[in-house]
Amino acid sequence: MSWSTILKKREGYRKAFDNFDAWKISQYSEDDVARLLVNAEIIRNRRKIMATIANAKAFLQVQKSSGALTVTSGNLWMGKSIQNAWTKITEIPASTLSPKP
Repeated sequence: MSWSTILKKREGYRKAFDNFDAWKISQYSEDDVARLLVNAEIIRNRRKIMATIANAKAFLQVQKSSGALTVTSGNLWMGKSIQNAWTKITEIPASTLSPKP
């Protein structure tokens, strides 16, 4: 499966998986899995769907235990864009994550 195929289905995934809300995904039941298995807007593979649910649960567990990750990427990166278009190797910082205030 190519990344271009996945990216073309991104909006379908966003709709099917509740806008990528980890808490909602972690609560999915077998009925939700059945709904996803017939959704033509995503890749309908039971193992991938089950892995997505398991990953949401694992993400929430890491978030709970460390407090390091937040559900929205805006909070994860503290609202700052990350610059990755370097022209010289000397411009590349050791870390692109901002320290916590």
